[in-house]
Amino acid sequence: MGIKTADGPAGASAAIARALSNLSSGGPATFDMERAAPQHLTKPIQVFTVPVDLTTSLDFLDMATPIGWRYLVVDSIQEPGSLAAVDVKEDEAGSATFQALSHGRMPERLAEASQLAANLLGDTPQDFEVRILELPALYLAALWLIGTDRSNLFIPFLDATASAPVRVDPEFPARVLARATAKRQKRTAEPGRSN
Repeated sequence: MGIKTADGPAGASAAIARALSNLSSGGPATFDMERAAPQHLTKPIQVFTVPVDLTTSLDFLDMATPIGWRYLVVDSIQEPGSLAAVDVKEDEAGSATFQALSHGRMPERLAEASQLAANLLGDTPQDFEVRILELPALYLAALWLIGTDRSNLFIPFLDATASAPVRVDPEFPARVLARATAKRQKRTAEPGRSN
């Protein structure tokens, strides 16, 4: 048992390969295709989000909606050193379209969070479904693991207000709720301001 991954949308590998090929064809932000062969894509993780306005109680996770899939492009499957994160979106027919390529801190920390989850849960008697919870308006993102007993485990990998090491955070939902509440209060205090 351990961590369950999903297959992701049909044609995702081909859509990613085309996008990476286009990105590697020149220009100042070229991508090193030799280091990013499609066989070095991790299994996809479905990405979910919750708008700030719906984050009004600790039940906000019930309102999470899927917005796409994220793949890590890694140096090696045995010793993953993340190069990039590739986001794809699934259309209504179930096919994948390329959305974004990210470098830097986010994919590196997502790879760290994924490795931590594998180390902690790889041999547990319970299955855990892996997701990503992104809350862009709050500058937060976490690996979200849901156990077969419906327990939630969070490993934040992106937090604009902290540079702490990647670790399990049992207080993550409460921190999200507090930050969302503060953001809504600030928005109310500053009429005419969006987000």
